[in-house]
Amino acid sequence: MATQEMDVAHVRLAELVHAAENGDEVLLMKEGRLLAKLVPALPDRVPGSARGLVTIGADFDDPLEDFRDYV
Repeated sequence: MATQEMDVAHVRLAELVHAAENGDEVLLMKEGRLLAKLVPALPDRVPGSARGLVTIGADFDDPLEDFRDYV
C-alpha cells in the first residue's frame, strides 16, 4: 500500500495509477486525512462464465425439516 500526499500526487499521478493497476492500493492524503483510494479496476464481467459451476438440489424448494409443523 502506498500513501501519497495530495500536494505531490498530482505530479506523480501516472505512476500512482500504474501502481494501482498492478494491484497496489494507493491512499491519497491531505494533512493526514484520507481523501481517496486508488485500487485496481475489476475485470470486465463475462455473462455465463460460471455456467455449470453451481447446481441446485432437487429438494431446494422442499420445506425445511424444522418447519414442517408450520406448513
